[in-house]
Amino acid sequence: MLAKIILTVIVALFGLSAPPSAQSQYPDKDISWIVPFAAGGGYDVWARALGRAMEKELPKGAKIVVKNVTGAGGRVGTTQLYRAKPDGYTIGMVDLGILPFQIAMGPEKAGYDLNRFSWIGVFAEAPWTIAVKKDSPLKSLKDVKTQGAKLRWGVLGPGETHWLAAMVTTGEMGIPFNIVSGYGGVSEMIPALLRGDFDLCPVLSTSALEYVKSGDLRPIAVLDDERFPAYPEVPSSKEQGFNIFSPFVRLAAAPPGTPPQIIKVLEGLLLKALKDPELRKWADSSGRGYEIVRPKGADAARTTMDEFIKVTQKYQKEMSAALQVSK
Repeated sequence: MLAKIILTVIVALFGLSAPPSAQSQYPDKDISWIVPFAAGGGYDVWARALGRAMEKELPKGAKIVVKNVTGAGGRVGTTQLYRAKPDGYTIGMVDLGILPFQIAMGPEKAGYDLNRFSWIGVFAEAPWTIAVKKDSPLKSLKDVKTQGAKLRWGVLGPGETHWLAAMVTTGEMGIPFNIVSGYGGVSEMIPALLRGDFDLCPVLSTSALEYVKSGDLRPIAVLDDERFPAYPEVPSSKEQGFNIFSPFVRLAAAPPGTPPQIIKVLEGLLLKALKDPELRKWADSSGRGYEIVRPKGADAARTTMDEFIKVTQKYQKEMSAALQVSK
């Protein structure tokens, strides 16, 4: 009788101590993918393309279900992801454009803390290009530095990614941050540059391609340590003597506290999807092939975010003033 009781206790304890992976195989059902922007935009089309590729590795019948949770420039969806159950069945995309609000407001008011997300990987990135119109006298970052006091930078509006790139660039170069804003998108900002509303602007290298090919825009620098494959003749900011760290990366993340073994599975799904022939064909045909030149995993995503937070925190005062936030 005593032996039977002891055996029962041992079996019960063994069952309780078994890891989740031993009890159920992850993933075994649909995974929700939160996109904090509207359908049809860059993040949305990436999520759907990646979802199709990732589904090939999921159990039969399981899907990647894209959910567009819009509002407040991406902050509503980001907050929902941040507060989701950390079980691996809710993942999402994080846009660096929400970082100024966290720095200006503080994590508690912002509703999320980018330091605490469980990062899955970087699935796309494109360096910023400093662009001028074709007949501009500006030829290099040295010219920008020399004429900095009188130059006007074009951006969409306070807090967004172009604004952030321009602010970091001028800050690291030690020149005034004079902006002209109020544009609804790059499709409005580029024509404004061409008609002379301002002197220069940061624009994603991939977004500038068609304008550079047409001869309307002339890139004078790529904000990166190395040159951009589509513009091999344009020197990087590092080559020109300026260490400017202002990346545009598309990040995949899970809620804080997601178990490492689950992150490992998600990281593998993401990186394998980025090698999928059908996804690569889609990326090349849609002009997004250059964005996946250097896909990176969870550790690289964490490093990128840590470095960017460190750089941008230097501008907390400027961000708070521009966003009219009082902590």
